[in-house]
Amino acid sequence: MEIDFSKTDAVIFNMDGTIYDDKDLPLRMILSDPLHAHWIKNDKKVRTQLRNIDFGDSNNFYSTYFNEMAKICHTTKEKYRIWYFTKFLPNMCNIINDYCDSREGLNDIFMQLRRCEIPFLIYSDYAFAKERAHVLGLKELSEDSFICADEIGCQKPADRGYKKIEKMVLYKRPDKHNIFVISNDDKDGEGATKVGFSFIKIVDDAKMENEITWNQFLQKFINALRQQAVKKTH
Repeated sequence: MEIDFSKTDAVIFNMDGTIYDDKDLPLRMILSDPLHAHWIKNDKKVRTQLRNIDFGDSNNFYSTYFNEMAKICHTTKEKYRIWYFTKFLPNMCNIINDYCDSREGLNDIFMQLRRCEIPFLIYSDYAFAKERAHVLGLKELSEDSFICADEIGCQKPADRGYKKIEKMVLYKRPDKHNIFVISNDDKDGEGATKVGFSFIKIVDDAKMENEITWNQFLQKFINALRQQAVKKTH
């Protein structure tokens, strides 16, 4: 797989599972809050039911999500909402801080992207993306480096989120639209394809054409960025 940044106008990174390994995260969250193990397990189940739905805004999404979670968890919508924002999301940040590391070389990738003046964003499913990036020690990020599916009310792979990203990252170069989406999640591949973005899937064992391990990706990515940086100086 070749990565040619002379033809690339922006790079989008999925958050959980891509910029850090989240394989043990669900189990650690359950162990840290066993009284709500049933609630934590059902989060993914309900989100799967709501995938690819554009709710229009965050209020409509959260209203539907909290309602579905309250029913399946046998609690009230308000109790679940309070727990979700005061316990679930902060606990996710704490566990990431204690047990997770960002992918090797990620800060170097961000630095090289800045140097090459290639816009990049982190596209997160959950809110608190900035807080998770902070505990991961990620640098070169600003307030406008994040977009969260929950906060725009548009669940992956619905295309509005990717179209919003296109407007955010290409406002300085409206005539270009070659965007790479880097993710371990097939939802991002489906969403990227809908709007004409390129997709690179991060996996542990690359077998398909668009698949690549993180170490392979890191080497190709940094080399491509450095070549682009050299071109810009000539």
